Amino acid sequence: MNKFNDEKFNIYSYGCDLKSGDEIKLKISISPKKELLKNEVDELIKKNSLQDNLSKLKEEELKIYNGLLESMDKWIEKAKEISLYEMAISYNNIKEMAHTYNKWVEEKDGSVFNSKISNMVYGMSFRVYTRENYITKVVSYEVSYQVHINEYDYNYSRWNYTTMASQERKKFSDEEKMIKYIEGRKKAFSHLFEEVNPPVPKEYENLFTVNGVLLPNYKVEIIQE
Repeated sequence: MNKFNDEKFNIYSYGCDLKSGDEIKLKISISPKKELLKNEVDELIKKNSLQDNLSKLKEEELKIYNGLLESMDKWIEKAKEISLYEMAISYNNIKEMAHTYNKWVEEKDGSVFNSKISNMVYGMSFRVYTRENYITKVVSYEVSYQVHINEYDYNYSRWNYTTMASQERKKFSDEEKMIKYIEGRKKAFSHLFEEVNPPVPKEYENLFTVNGVLLPNYKVEIIQE
């Protein structure tokens, strides 16, 4: 809240603010410091037609108010233009998501083995945790995998993803069976990683659309009727 400097009136502004292309606020209050306005009030008391003059002043005030509303209409039109420009600029600033170009990338960190593959549309990852019983020395495995489709999160200006299929902590006591399971999962979803830029399924088009426009270099699958 800001206070205007005035000797005989309290004048405050509440949230007078402009957020370009988004919001405008204008709220002002005024109240007299009655103890300092004795002379002015005495002069008015002596005059005739006080009520008529007050009515005229209120009419003039209303004209000023209506002028402010007209200015708001002008601001609304200008804010619309600003919004469109900002939407176009934000679209042009979107960076392509980092991916592995359909190559498996592997990483081992102690007892955890991670591998992933991705392209412009899809991603798949495995996490294998190797556990050894410190008494029996028997080795067991836990496998988690996830298949996802990419998604651009416009609110946070970053790439995210939506899970399409997953399995958490599937247990194996035999390494050969564990490897066979992983290879089977890879084969089941291998069709997603044949192109670096595969067509986006029609039902997921919104994940690659910003401000109503499909992201650059993407294409939506054509459904044959």
